[in-house]
Amino acid sequence: MMTVKTSGEGIRFGGYAISQVLHIFFLTLPTQHLLDNSLSLTTSIYNTDWYHLSTESKKLLLIVMRKGSEPTTFIVGKIFIISLEFFKKVLQTSMSYFTVLNSVRK
Repeated sequence: MMTVKTSGEGIRFGGYAISQVLHIFFLTLPTQHLLDNSLSLTTSIYNTDWYHLSTESKKLLLIVMRKGSEPTTFIVGKIFIISLEFFKKVLQTSMSYFTVLNSVRK
C-alpha cells in the first residue's frame, strides 16, 4: 500500500500527477486544432467566389470539398483518435480508477 509520509512527498506526487495531466492535454490540443480546421475547409471553399472560376477549377474544388468533408484526424497505433474528447475520456477513466482504488483501500 502506498502512503504519503511527509508533506513533501504529497506535493511531489501531486505535482507529478498534474504534470502528467497537462502533458496529455498539450498533446491533444494541436490535434484538436487540426480536426477543427479540417472541418472548416469545406465551408471556407463554399464561401469563396467559386462561381467565377473555370469549369475545370470547379471540378477540382468539388474533389477538395468531398475530401474536406471528412475530418482529418490523428490516429495513434490504429487504436484511437487523439482529440479533446480523448483527453476527457482519459481523465474520466483515471478518476474512476482512482475512486475505485481509494474505496477499496479503506
